[in-house]
Amino acid sequence: MKISSLKIRESLLIGIILSLSAAGLLFAQAQKPIVVTGSRLVITQKGSVITSYGKSKAFDGENTIYADEMVYDKNAAIIRARGHVIIDTSSGTMRSDNAVYISTLNAAYMVKDKSRPEADIVYEGTKGFYQADRMTFFNYESKKVLMEGDVKGKVNVKERSKNETEGAKPL
Repeated sequence: MKISSLKIRESLLIGIILSLSAAGLLFAQAQKPIVVTGSRLVITQKGSVITSYGKSKAFDGENTIYADEMVYDKNAAIIRARGHVIIDTSSGTMRSDNAVYISTLNAAYMVKDKSRPEADIVYEGTKGFYQADRMTFFNYESKKVLMEGDVKGKVNVKERSKNETEGAKPL
């Protein structure tokens, strides 16, 4: 049995994120109810794992995840999404071939498979578009994106009005 490098990286990341949470460096929140829909759903007998095929969607009251296929493990509070993944949050939109979302940490991890993960993010009036080989998005309190491997981006800073710049001191 051959284990893909993507599965190994996914497992390592989940371990790192959960370790940081246990150490108090990341703060978990209470598990939110997640609604999963799709063209076809397969639910385990105990209902702890839901697999969605075709036009899959998961919503936790704050974030929406779209994908061709997703597996939601209720006990671990983790969604693994594959194929045309889009994650919509209050801070922006991320796109990737695959993603792992940990609902109790409000964090998503995306890694390059066929194409590089992308993020359109708006923060305090500044809009940015980024690409990287690996992206970890924390949408909890910090609203941070950790990007690794050939990071590229474009930031559009909003123009200040004359009223905002009047009386401003030069640097």
